[in-house]
Amino acid sequence: MIVEVKLHDTLKHKVKLNLPDYGSGEIPLPVGATVNELILRLGLEKKIIGLAVVSKRQSFLDQTLKSGDFVEIFSPLAGG
Repeated sequence: MIVEVKLHDTLKHKVKLNLPDYGSGEIPLPVGATVNELILRLGLEKKIIGLAVVSKRQSFLDQTLKSGDFVEIFSPLAGG
């Protein structure tokens, strides 16, 4: 299956895959893959993930993805 991913903030500099568009692109995954498996496929560590949004809804790392999902991944936010 194919999901579209968009990385925000500093994550686009840390991804291990060569995404066709800077920080975004289509990623092939096995059917039944989760958000966590996508993060691992991208070569990112879970500790640097603040929020994952799947098709405009906040998700958990164990959420199962479907072909065509649009996944946005954000780094943790900090304020002062």
